[in-house]
Amino acid sequence: MKKRSLLIAVVGVIVFGIIASIALVSQTKKKEIAGKKAFPQHTVYQAGTIKPDNLSQEEMDAAVANFYET
Repeated sequence: MKKRSLLIAVVGVIVFGIIASIALVSQTKKKEIAGKKAFPQHTVYQAGTIKPDNLSQEEMDAAVANFYET
């Protein structure tokens, strides 16, 4: 009976460890993806937000268009 209880406890610890490591990897991947936007200049800002480099949306779009034309 003690062996069975010990086996159940060991399996429980192993399963818990696997689930915890999967959750940690999942959170890490989400943070990596969130930090890598292909075109951050197309981010939608709320009213009153100061945009990076104080460029208008038209100027940012023109810069992207010029990048791909050359």
